Amino acid sequence: MAMQPGFGMYAPQQLGSQHALPGGGPRLQLPSLGGHAALGLPPTTLPQGGAFPQPLGSPLPAPMPYSAFLARANGGQFIGQQLGTPRGPCQLSAPVAAAAYGPYLGQPLQPLGQQPVQGMGGGVVKTADGQMRFQGGSLGRNGPTPTLSFGNQMGTLGNYAADVETMQENQICEQLGRTRFPSMAVAGPQAPSLPSGGALDGLLLEPGCARDLLARYPEVFRSEPPSEAGRKPHASGTFHGFNPGSYARKIFSPDAICRALRAADALWGGAPNVMRLMVPPRGRLVIVGDTHGQLEDVLWLFFKYGPPSAENQYLFNGDIVDRGGHALEILLLLLALKRDEPSCVHIIRGNHEDQTACTTFGFKAEIDSKFGLEGAGGWIFHLLTTQFFPLLPIGAVVSDVGGGFSAVVLHGGVPVRCPGLNGIVSIDNHINRVDRKQVTVQKQLNQRSVDDHILFNLLWADPAGPGENPAAGAGAGGRGNSYTEQETADFCSINRMRCVIRSHQVPKDGKGYEYHHNGRCITVFSASNYCGSQGNQGAVLLCAGDTYAQQGPRPSEHMAPAWPQLASVLAAVSFDAPQAERQLAASRAEANIHTPMGAVNSLSVQGPHQAPQWPQQQQQQKQQQQQQQQKLAPGLSALQQIEQFAAEQIVRHKRVLFVELASRDPQHHSIMPMAVWQACMAKILPEVPPVWQDLARQWELPAMVQYVEFLHRFQIVEQLSSSSSATHTDVFKAMGQLRIVISDIAAHDLLASADGDFNGSVSLEEFQGFLQAWKIQIPVWQAAAVYEGLVWSLKNQPNVEDILLAVALISRSGETGKNEVDANGINWQDVAKGVGETIMRASGGGSLVGFFRSCDVDRDGFLSPDELLAKLGDMLPRMGKQYTEEQLRTLVQHMDSQGVQNDRVSLIEFLRALGPRSLARELAGALLREVLKPIYFYRMMLEAYFQRFDPGSNNMVTVAQFQQGLQEMNRQLVADGGTELSEYQLQAVVEIASGNQPQVHYRAFLRALRVVDTVKRAGLVSLGQHSLWSFFASK
Repeated sequence: MAMQPGFGMYAPQQLGSQHALPGGGPRLQLPSLGGHAALGLPPTTLPQGGAFPQPLGSPLPAPMPYSAFLARANGGQFIGQQLGTPRGPCQLSAPVAAAAYGPYLGQPLQPLGQQPVQGMGGGVVKTADGQMRFQGGSLGRNGPTPTLSFGNQMGTLGNYAADVETMQENQICEQLGRTRFPSMAVAGPQAPSLPSGGALDGLLLEPGCARDLLARYPEVFRSEPPSEAGRKPHASGTFHGFNPGSYARKIFSPDAICRALRAADALWGGAPNVMRLMVPPRGRLVIVGDTHGQLEDVLWLFFKYGPPSAENQYLFNGDIVDRGGHALEILLLLLALKRDEPSCVHIIRGNHEDQTACTTFGFKAEIDSKFGLEGAGGWIFHLLTTQFFPLLPIGAVVSDVGGGFSAVVLHGGVPVRCPGLNGIVSIDNHINRVDRKQVTVQKQLNQRSVDDHILFNLLWADPAGPGENPAAGAGAGGRGNSYTEQETADFCSINRMRCVIRSHQVPKDGKGYEYHHNGRCITVFSASNYCGSQGNQGAVLLCAGDTYAQQGPRPSEHMAPAWPQLASVLAAVSFDAPQAERQLAASRAEANIHTPMGAVNSLSVQGPHQAPQWPQQQQQQKQQQQQQQQKLAPGLSALQQIEQFAAEQIVRHKRVLFVELASRDPQHHSIMPMAVWQACMAKILPEVPPVWQDLARQWELPAMVQYVEFLHRFQIVEQLSSSSSATHTDVFKAMGQLRIVISDIAAHDLLASADGDFNGSVSLEEFQGFLQAWKIQIPVWQAAAVYEGLVWSLKNQPNVEDILLAVALISRSGETGKNEVDANGINWQDVAKGVGETIMRASGGGSLVGFFRSCDVDRDGFLSPDELLAKLGDMLPRMGKQYTEEQLRTLVQHMDSQGVQNDRVSLIEFLRALGPRSLARELAGALLREVLKPIYFYRMMLEAYFQRFDPGSNNMVTVAQFQQGLQEMNRQLVADGGTELSEYQLQAVVEIASGNQPQVHYRAFLRALRVVDTVKRAGLVSLGQHSLWSFFASK
């Protein structure tokens, strides 16, 4: 294995040596490698006893760090003293250490002994300070047994990606739970004119045609792209090949969809909260978990296990919508099937079948992308979220005819510790009496009733793992209350159930199902390779009429092919083919999809002897293989999902990161070794999965990390096409209103106060102290942003003169920054900037501050008009710039106008007038990005808030309503320990979002905010330009 500079120390391994694991575990036999192995271990100081004993004759250093074991096998649970993180110490079993060590050595280690894992519950936990963090053992909630192949981190990364999703949902739910939503009543929307004439409208609406609609789906959607909601969460719901102009024409029209939805009340309006379902004695019932808009999984299930019928029933356990791009088609297909045969399909409501959830996580985006942002799309979304979803039952009891085995199916699980609830939740006395026809997350936590808490936890709660404190688990608070094994047993006992069947989570071991609580709780998840990043199998639970009473539900897994392969299989073998033929075709297809190392083989359902392929067929097969590879590249997609999350956290905590990184750089070189950088990142961002080495490779960081450039590359950008640079400039002027007091201060006083320790450079702390000393009113976080922008522009730590230049540029008011054009058409602002550039060139790399001081003949800290005229009149002609004396006097008056107009020019006024445009733009951008930061991190709450004013889902609110939402965000900012935005800053946001119009397209504005890696973005733009140039050059 090649050594990788910058990724830590290298430890040569002696052949056949043995090493004991920390904590007294069994010893490992290192395989013969015939060379050295790069371990990539950060050189950390180990606590006492935290080292491998040096084996006899080994060249290994003593002590030897074992961070790699902890980082890879234990979810980043480093020993606390190593990195100063809140994670505590742990023990490692031989299998876990072997899995961690193996990838570094290129082949697996063989444990010499086995011992049970102790205290290794995993996943995301909430610490005492209320933060979500990764704790050890996150390879599995029930212990750290690794699921990845040696040398292949796909399983680990998929687990981490799932944990990231859990954490994000938890944070969103917590924000919504404390939001004070507007209580005003808003009139319901009016139905718009709905177009008709979709190609599949007849099959959707005509009774008896549901099976024909099912048969048409595979070919209609053959060319659809796979879901990539993992690495592109901002695009969730839009992974399809249609637009508002084509969807209504080629698939379903808005008129047909709304007519189909009217049947929902007849099908579910009178249904109880908890359905009582009997497994067909001569058939079976198939329990389906989350599908999340992945229509290919639903079609594959209907093919593999047979289409729905009275003897082959399907129970969908919620979360049909969000993430993927085909939730609408799934819902409409299930509606049509149930209309034709009511007993063949049953649906339970999931936590995503909720107006707020599917506004946030992709279903709203799916509807908008198929029907447009206004009009018909908004009406369809309104009907689905306010009339269809609330009708769906919230549970089911599945029993055999004789009552020998009964299981309750709930989307999330058992409601426990609900405020106001005494005792154990009863299906008949509690769940069946809940008002289910309401939203579940769009309510303030302290205003929820007992029924509200029961409903929320039914849909959102997760089972607690072994030894996990349910009060601190991933589901605590935001995602509901985690329920323990004892609570599951009590619930089953009082309700006479054998087990609880639930969905809601991707199983941690890469399977499509998972057993919890000694088998009394079963998770089933049906979206295979969830979001294109998890790499998981999908699964269903088969309840067979002849075995259910004795054996209960039996799990069966699948991996749905990508669209082209799926269409090819279903073209060769129909849904109505005999079961044996379908099973054989499905087995062959899945065997060709997923090999142990994730490779993809060509798919064939025709047998070994195939007809010769024409070029068009070869191209089609190549396209199919590429799409299949894209579907089954979960390792890379999961890492990209984690990468995006890490970028967001870097932006969120950039100031704290800068302080920490700078503290490890006492010489102020703005550069540090990779190992130090990793340690700092892990310390400040414990919520990010411990894959910093992988992220460093993704970001192509060198062995010595230039940390200022690194932090600066991650920015919030706003991509509204209606926004203009002029609007941004005006916004900056409003934000940059600093006290006029510094405009008329002597230069030597300012210079002396900017450098507290007189070492020539100015640290962030000194910069903030300087601002406070001169009563410059700018929030701490904005001061850090300005400092970052300055350091980025200079590529070094700023000196005193740089700081004064920055303060001058950001303290311009709207008056001092205006363009001044005289009667002759001369723009004196442009002239002044040009003179500033000339001075910089004439001084051979000197500074504007130095020029100012050279002009100050009387050393009073100010420049008189005569001092300036003498110096400029001598220097400018030598640089080829000719101005009349009258023009020079006008230029001096322009400088004096930049602050206090008193016939003398202060240093600040001089710098304001002559400072470089490029630095002014950089500092303006830094301030603007900081103002948009809280908007970005509270965008989901804001979207739910504005939805209250927008019952028709047209994505528009008035400016006053938009301002009301910003005030609620400000309230939460303060409650979370942040700094509220000032009136100037709030007005800046309103101007950007509204474009000075009376209404705000709030969804477009919020969705236009992105955290981007500017380095990668620039690289993609450059690549695109190069490709375009190559294309035209070839013509």
